[in-house]
Amino acid sequence: MRSAPFFIALASVFAACNGDLQPVDDSGTDSTTDSGTASDTSTGSDTGTDSDTGTDSGTTQPVGCDATPLTPAPDALGTCHTAELFCGDHIEHTTVGGSTDYSSDTYEAWQCFGQWGIGNDYSAPERSYFIAAPPGTQPVVTLKTKCHNFTLRQLMVSAFDECPTNSNLPVCEGSRSSGADLSTTLFPGYNYMIVVDGIDGAEGAFSLDVSCP
Repeated sequence: MRSAPFFIALASVFAACNGDLQPVDDSGTDSTTDSGTASDTSTGSDTGTDSDTGTDSGTTQPVGCDATPLTPAPDALGTCHTAELFCGDHIEHTTVGGSTDYSSDTYEAWQCFGQWGIGNDYSAPERSYFIAAPPGTQPVVTLKTKCHNFTLRQLMVSAFDECPTNSNLPVCEGSRSSGADLSTTLFPGYNYMIVVDGIDGAEGAFSLDVSCP
């Protein structure tokens, strides 16, 4: 028969074992505190950072050197004009296939360029456009071309169907480019013909922008 000290020792062992098992209750302490770390997966909310792609809207670049943009016939409007221009327009055309109504002799007679234009050949095709400058604003017409030597001219006309001759041209102002942008400013309330012409045989693509501040 077991003695009393034996049972007392056995009871102590069970008590000790039960004391060792108590920490099991803490097993879940770490698993719950970190369970929310997956909430960081929402970092994908930055995918909208490409919204800046529209920052260049409103700006235009010159058409490519070898571009062949679709362009109306030089008499598409029943006159010498390829098209009519309006405030806010951006067009891309080519002088290839344009009219050949104006030459060096014409521009010299009109004194479009002053002394610096004398001696150049303007027999290459040109493109002519009509624009009626609205009252109260001064339209600015800008020519852009990357690779061609062009001239930009404003000719004041009396009506849409007028194609100027030496005898009826009141105003002609022009400037020429070597691949740089050209701009001309129009007076409010007047009608103009805008002419893009090649220097010394130059032909190719260009763009025109009309802004009305």
